[in-house]
Amino acid sequence: MLGKDVFGLMSLYEASHLGMQGEDILSEAAEFARKALSGSADKFLNVGDNDINGVSSKLLGELVRNTLSNPIHKSLPRFTSKSFEVYLKGHYHYEWTRAFRELAILDRDLIASINRTEIRQVSKWWRDLGLSNELKFARDQPMKWYMWPMVVLPEPKLSKERVDLTKPIAMVYIIDDIFDVHGTLDELTLFAEAIDR
Repeated sequence: MLGKDVFGLMSLYEASHLGMQGEDILSEAAEFARKALSGSADKFLNVGDNDINGVSSKLLGELVRNTLSNPIHKSLPRFTSKSFEVYLKGHYHYEWTRAFRELAILDRDLIASINRTEIRQVSKWWRDLGLSNELKFARDQPMKWYMWPMVVLPEPKLSKERVDLTKPIAMVYIIDDIFDVHGTLDELTLFAEAIDR
C-alpha cells in the first residue's frame, strides 16, 4: 500500500534525511522511497495531465523529481524555491497553486531587494576601507564574502547581521592572502603566535 501512496513516499523520503549515521532503518527507508519515487516521477510526467488526488499528474511528477533532487533538509530553501515556482506556473487551474506562486514571487522579490541593498552596503564599506588599494595582491571579492552570511543567515530580518558578518569574513580572506602571498616565514610565525594568544 505504501508503495502507491506518492505523498506518503515523499514524506518518508524527506523524513529519512533526518537520521543519524548508523540508523540503518532510515537508510533502508530512504532507499525504498527513492526507488519507488524514481519510477513514479517518470510515469507521472509521461501520463498526460490527469488528476491524482486533486493534483495534476504532470505537477506531481515534477514535485516527485524535485523531492528526489532537493530534499528539504539538505537544501537551501531560498535557492530552491524558484524551481518550485516554475513547476506551479503551468498549473493555474488549482486555486492554491496560483496563490502559492504569487506568494513565492513576492517573497523572492522582497529577498532580492534586501540582498541588493546589503550588497551595496558591503561594497561601500569595502571601498571606504581602502584595503583593495593598499593590498593589491589581496582578493577584492565583496560579493563572495557576502555569500557566506547570505546562506547561514537566510531570514530577511537578519539584514544587519549579514552585513556585519561579511566584514570579519573579508578580513579572514585578506589575512589568508597575506599568508599566502606576502608574509615572510618569520613575520607569519609572529602573527600566528599573536593570534594564538
